[in-house]
Amino acid sequence: MTEAEARRSPQEDLIEDVKRGLVQSPSVRLEFPITSMSMELANVIKLLAPPQDNHSIALDVGTGCGIHSFLLVRRGFKAVLAIDRNESAIELACERGNRLHIDSKSIDRGKVAEALLENSATEPRILLSAIPLQDLAELVETKFPLIVFNPPS
Repeated sequence: MTEAEARRSPQEDLIEDVKRGLVQSPSVRLEFPITSMSMELANVIKLLAPPQDNHSIALDVGTGCGIHSFLLVRRGFKAVLAIDRNESAIELACERGNRLHIDSKSIDRGKVAEALLENSATEPRILLSAIPLQDLAELVETKFPLIVFNPPS
């Protein structure tokens, strides 16, 4: 361990842990990269206080590579709903989450509300669905205490 690594706080390790996990378990397919803008938002997420409610569900709009969802789960959210209009992004982020040993499931848009209400999950989880943001309100009634959004560059 280097001196810089020894000085890092657990919050700083969140991003490095996710990046290291992805390097150790690479995909066989081309994935969405973790961009510099994604890293900027990731740096904000790592500073968040853990949620007070153990049933807190965060929303990741335009999940892309999925890193924000992974960090939110590691930060203490019980569940994250990750949406993206791009079905390939959902598929790839789901695979990436499972490679990181985070319970990640792709959910059909018609079953998202039901999946969010399911309380049987004991481990933190990410629910991913190909839903455009403008369609979300008609599909779910959940109030999200935290919404992250990383617009496409």
